[in-house]
Amino acid sequence: MLRFSLGPTRLWMVCLLMMSAAMNVVAAATESGNSTFPAGINPDVDPKHDPRNPLKYITNNVLSSIGIVLTIIVVSIQTYLIVKTKAKYMLVLVIAECCYAIGIAARYGLHYQPDSRSIYIIEYLFITLSPCGFVAAEYVILGRLVHWVNGDRYLLVGPSRVTKVFVASDVVTFLIQAGGGILAVSNQTDIDKIRQGEHIVLVGLVLQLISFIFFTSMFLHFVYKIHKHEPQTWFMDSHKHGIPSYDPLVVPWYNDWRAFVFAVGLSCVGVLIRSIYRTIEFASGSQGVLTTTEIYFWVLDFVPLILAIGVYIPFWPGRFIGRSTTSGTMTPTTPTENLKMNESELVQGGSTTNIPLCERV
Repeated sequence: MLRFSLGPTRLWMVCLLMMSAAMNVVAAATESGNSTFPAGINPDVDPKHDPRNPLKYITNNVLSSIGIVLTIIVVSIQTYLIVKTKAKYMLVLVIAECCYAIGIAARYGLHYQPDSRSIYIIEYLFITLSPCGFVAAEYVILGRLVHWVNGDRYLLVGPSRVTKVFVASDVVTFLIQAGGGILAVSNQTDIDKIRQGEHIVLVGLVLQLISFIFFTSMFLHFVYKIHKHEPQTWFMDSHKHGIPSYDPLVVPWYNDWRAFVFAVGLSCVGVLIRSIYRTIEFASGSQGVLTTTEIYFWVLDFVPLILAIGVYIPFWPGRFIGRSTTSGTMTPTTPTENLKMNESELVQGGSTTNIPLCERV
């Protein structure tokens, strides 16, 4: 499992290298023709009607500064956590966050050069495509979580295949979106080519949304089954020396594995909100209100995503997946089996104490 866990990171590195090479070619081609395309009007006076301004507005540097600072903070903390907990499987998330930060940083350039096609290409592709890495991280987390709690039978897709199947689908949708995005931004005057590229991106977004909805449903199904059929696993952080307990002092709520499960669910909601927004945005066209109004980007794209990735700072996967329970007797691979104790004996403080079963509940 560990050997394959680096697979998503390698795949993402290859995809990013391909995207960077394509961006260089497209940027060079489009920038060379910038001077011949009529500006029409002063871009700073009325950007909404500037034919050379693809965003149709002047980016706000204050919002861009807040966005880049928050993203860098998340990247820095999670990089430290990867080193501290040796959770290399989360590298794909940090790499994607760095790409997202590059996209936000490009908005600074668009503030001063709103008609620059090369800057727009960087902003467009990195902001549109980097969240695919966030999605890939969710797939990796679920596969490891299921393996850790020994809940293989409650997953619609085997845990050994969850990461492979969904990451593969994520890479495919990434390439579809990248191809459509490059086609759309590389054509300055050909409306048909622009629309064709937007439609291809829309197909990739719809496929990704369908895939992630199925993934989220599978995650919720898994949580429900564990809660219903595996009480020992569900309450494993509420057990004090093997005795079911609901005392919050046994394990603080922020160390309870169920809090981590809730964090994963919250992260999925953030990704879903952003995916739905992007799908509707592209379906509305490049002149739609969602595309040409900046506040929608920050509220429906940035905020849901920063919450989706930021929630993994207090609830870092490496802090939960693979650790032992409160009693220190559980191995990472078979928690249910290790929580089982003899009904007549309770080992506590180095001594054996007989406790009736009825008094343990």
